Amino acid sequence: MIRPVQIRWDERGRLWVACTPAYPQLQPGEHGRDFILVLEDADGDGKADKSWRFAEGLTMPLGFEFAPVEAGGGLYVVESTQLVHLPDRDADGKADGRTTILSGFGTGDTHQDANSLRWGPDGCLWFTQGYHIWSYVETPHGLAELNRSGVWRFNPRTLRLDSFLNESAAGLNCWGTAWDDQARCSTAAGPTMRCGIPRPGSSRRCMPKRSRPAWRTRGARAWSPRFSQQPPAGGTARGAAEEHLLH
Repeated sequence: MIRPVQIRWDERGRLWVACTPAYPQLQPGEHGRDFILVLEDADGDGKADKSWRFAEGLTMPLGFEFAPVEAGGGLYVVESTQLVHLPDRDADGKADGRTTILSGFGTGDTHQDANSLRWGPDGCLWFTQGYHIWSYVETPHGLAELNRSGVWRFNPRTLRLDSFLNESAAGLNCWGTAWDDQARCSTAAGPTMRCGIPRPGSSRRCMPKRSRPAWRTRGARAWSPRFSQQPPAGGTARGAAEEHLLH
């Protein structure tokens, strides 16, 4: 295991780890050599009996999340400028393909790249980026933009990508999102700052107040996603994005 940056446990108790031996940057002439490692404790004694690489040849995979079986299984991964799907259709624990879903995420500083991918209670993938990142991502619904630190939300069913807390309204480097028992979302930015997530499109700054919960910070109202939201009107996604939905 080399330079782990994110972990996940699956339903079988296996530990998945994103490893980045190339961090903080590739050397001239070097190709991606980062990987996703899987560790399994088959006999339940609390120690890993075996390990293997689910995928190799990645570049700065700073976040991953499990993909549903109906989408081909495997993982969604944010690496460098891209959000990719690494399917495992035969469920053998190794990626058997690669589909680029979105590209255009910024890479101004590798430790601030798109990171911390995870499912939200709204059925969308949420992730964050840091202060020196400018992202301009083409989607079937138009250009999605997030300048400096902030939060992303991606709906893999409709391919809609939304940004929150633009122009570093979240503070410094964002790493991860969390929800309370009322499905209100917060993110951590910098060493101590916590911010509530305002409604999509807002860029109002939110500052922490120790006497208040994270979602009640000044200048930002917490926003609970509507679980009954319908896909936005418009045409069907084309190209690789459409292929991803069909498979």
